[in-house]
Amino acid sequence: MSNINFYIDGCSYTAGHSSEIIPWPTQFYKFELNSTNKASPQGALDLSQVAKSNEHIFFDFISNKDKLDSNTTVIIFWSHAERYMAYLDRARPENELVSIKNLNSGTIKEGYQYLLGNFTLKDSFLYQVYDMYLAKTLMFMYLVQEECKRRDIKYYFITLDPYYKYESVINYPAFPWATQIDKTKVFNWCMPEFEPLHTEPDLSFERFISEWSITGFVTSWCRAFSRESGHNVFARDLKHMNQEGHIIFGTQLKRWIDDININLAHIVDKELSYDAARHFNDMNYAAANLYPKEYMDALKDKKERLHWVERTTLSYLQNAKLLADFVYEK
Repeated sequence: MSNINFYIDGCSYTAGHSSEIIPWPTQFYKFELNSTNKASPQGALDLSQVAKSNEHIFFDFISNKDKLDSNTTVIIFWSHAERYMAYLDRARPENELVSIKNLNSGTIKEGYQYLLGNFTLKDSFLYQVYDMYLAKTLMFMYLVQEECKRRDIKYYFITLDPYYKYESVINYPAFPWATQIDKTKVFNWCMPEFEPLHTEPDLSFERFISEWSITGFVTSWCRAFSRESGHNVFARDLKHMNQEGHIIFGTQLKRWIDDININLAHIVDKELSYDAARHFNDMNYAAANLYPKEYMDALKDKKERLHWVERTTLSYLQNAKLLADFVYEK
């Protein structure tokens, strides 16, 4: 029998974006903090790391699957679909072929700057390219699911992109296997589609990034639960959860794993107010109520630095006159 009770993977939303964070996976296993404040798990294999790509997550699962059995619970928080895996140290390939410590992930910024430099955006090309990234993530999810089923391993997923973005890809005739992914095993896949932004059609990179940011699971979750609790669960970069956010999110996942019916849709329907729930289904409401007011004031005073995605989103929404001056105002 495997001594790995939990196999956990993901990017910074799982590992924590800062050494000051004790991330949500620690609610599933005993741990000790090492010299860098990183949780060292006991009876678990937690391979999550900052900026990890879905390729890298899948690579790790395949590399470690023989260590897992019916005693193991697999929890994977799939990362940004467009990230890619690459060696960072080509000088020592003979040392790195079996080690994944120097495998890392590219980001949407570099990837799409390349695309934008080589293609036009007519015919929604950018969205078509992103659909293919989503298709690749679906393939990873399906293959991990089938391997877990074959080995009688319990498995649970979370995705960064909402289900409605995956749905059109799932229904594409070229991917018949995608319809076999079990939606009940994905925490946030039973949610309705977002009401789109009420602006003129716009295929710009800035519009794409803004929709991507607004509908991303973690930012939607942080906005909703900041609104509901009356205090902030965003980290200072407005992209990640703070420590309280990790605690709340981990508790939600534990409840869901104990009872598969208590998924995100159940929590939103039963435990959130109407306005808080709108962060999961209305882009316009979310755009007008993006971040806690204290952060907006700090940004105006240039006391805070944002992740580039959030800077792009704020700029686009302000220019489109969709962003309110005050947020979370009762």
